[in-house]
Amino acid sequence: QTPIHLASENGLNDVCEMLLKAGAKMDVADKQGKNPLGVAARGEHIAIVDMMIKAERYYEMRKFSGTYVSEDSVSFRQDRSSETQHIRNICFKLATKYLKSNEWKRLARIWKFSEGHIKAIEHQYAGTNSYREHGYRMLLIWLHGECIARNNPIKGIYEALLTIDRRKLAG
Repeated sequence: QTPIHLASENGLNDVCEMLLKAGAKMDVADKQGKNPLGVAARGEHIAIVDMMIKAERYYEMRKFSGTYVSEDSVSFRQDRSSETQHIRNICFKLATKYLKSNEWKRLARIWKFSEGHIKAIEHQYAGTNSYREHGYRMLLIWLHGECIARNNPIKGIYEALLTIDRRKLAG
């Protein structure tokens, strides 16, 4: 096991974030064949799962787009800032009131979440309406990347809703 495996297995949020900022390898499997994301999901460490997905998406974005934010200023923790409160409220409403059960996955795929990311988010079971919580978590993870890239999240949601044929909802 690697340090990120151990930190995720034991729910050590601070250690996980430090290792993620240092570029810990996320594609290394432990003895059971699980990568750190799988270990965190299996342990139901939701905050760590979300941090890991944000980190993987950040490093992918950085690699392919050249977008760079100093690791000192980037955080993979849950966003509680007042600057994003309004859009987070929109994401909550969208996920809990308007998206149908599999639409969050369709949006996730449009926004290039991996199947491993989707599976890790789905690992959390919250009852028959789990998809609402899954959708909200996915939207917050996606929003993290949009904010770093300085994209317009409203435009991103609008375009994605059009792509999944939810024109009324988008309009």
